[in-house]
Amino acid sequence: MSKRKCILLLDTNEYLGRLAEDYCGALFEIMCVVRNQRNVKELSHEVFDTLNNNKIDYIFNFLSAVKVPVEVINSAKKFAINFHPAPPDYPGVGCASYALYDNAKEYGVTAHLMDETYDSGEIISVLKFPILNDDYCDTLFDRALQYTLMLFYNVLYELYTTGEINPCGAKWLRKPSTRKEFEKFMTILPTDQEEEVQRKIIATQHTKFSGPFIRIFGQHFEMPPRKK
Repeated sequence: MSKRKCILLLDTNEYLGRLAEDYCGALFEIMCVVRNQRNVKELSHEVFDTLNNNKIDYIFNFLSAVKVPVEVINSAKKFAINFHPAPPDYPGVGCASYALYDNAKEYGVTAHLMDETYDSGEIISVLKFPILNDDYCDTLFDRALQYTLMLFYNVLYELYTTGEINPCGAKWLRKPSTRKEFEKFMTILPTDQEEEVQRKIIATQHTKFSGPFIRIFGQHFEMPPRKK
């Protein structure tokens, strides 16, 4: 029996991308693999060319930030599935930071059907794990990436063995947060209380990127990346 055909969308994480591609290729015939930088939002012409010349059963988006047009989503004969490295509590941008700011005790990753809007389609599976006392946004996010790969394996294996997958009943708990909203959240104001400042530092300080931001007297300052 011939393998069902798919398109695989990845980001530039070489290690996780290779593992995802190897596993996907063992179960399905990958007709197109596209790797995009996080700042690339438009879908590659390779995907459109592949869809024009082939009947595709599945589209899998594993950590890519590209915007998948609704006509591409609808072109999949079976399912178009996105793997979001955060739980349904935190759709959109800055998820790990929001969870730490909220003093959440657990985090998770989500597989959902793609929709016209980011992180809004029906949820098909959620994998949860605990937040550690010494987590920062980068350590929590890095761990979420590993769990996203596990979820990717689980969902693809179910599709391989049954050809079907159903919504799990979980619901998104808010609208997806945007980059603009997250940058506003990262900003510390002179009127903020000490507890608020400490929560934002823990929630947003990263080892690779500056933040949180400080705005005072009309001037913008950035805390340097956290030392490991």
